[in-house]
This record gives sequence, C-alpha cells and structure tokens, in this order.
Amino acid sequence: MTQTSAHASVRCPFYGVGQTWGLIRWECNQCAFKNLHSPCDMEVAGERPDWDRCVRKSQTSQSEIDGLMKQTLLSMMPREPDIPFSQWFAKVMSR
Repeated sequence: MTQTSAHASVRCPFYGVGQTWGLIRWECNQCAFKNLHSPCDMEVAGERPDWDRCVRKSQTSQSEIDGLMKQTLLSMMPREPDIPFSQWFAKVMSR
C-alpha cells in the first residue's frame, strides 16, 4: 500500500479518503465524513489527524462504521488492488 510519508504517520483510517458510489478511494487530505473534497478539520486546525481524538468519531454511529467495515473496499489508486476497508482500518489504527 503506497502512501506519502505524511499519510504513513496519520492515525485516522478516514484521512485521505472520499466516498464515491459506495467506494472509498484515496484522496490527498480529504475527510471521508465531509462533503466533496473537504480537508480534515484537525489538520486545518494545525493538529495531527487522529481518529481517537476526532470530533467526527463521536458524531458517527458505530453501525455506520461497522457497515463500512463489512461492505466497503478501499481503492488504493492508481495501481494497487482494492482492499477491504476493515483491513485498512486495522492497519492504520495499529500505528
């Protein structure tokens, strides 16, 4: 899974992804829970993105997150194969 060094240190599985037609795909510093191509709120505030400290975690239901884990593939564009979002979530949160 290729990623920039900035992405490699971020502890948020929703940082740098966007939702399009049910798929989540790699996108610079986009937050998957924001509309269009909106950057991470924590990053805009000068903080390091971290899912455990993100206000969006408290605003997102566990059933929504569970649904993403069970049904969604992450497209690691442009040349890498899609992976289950649950695999990506576990990798990122183990940092």
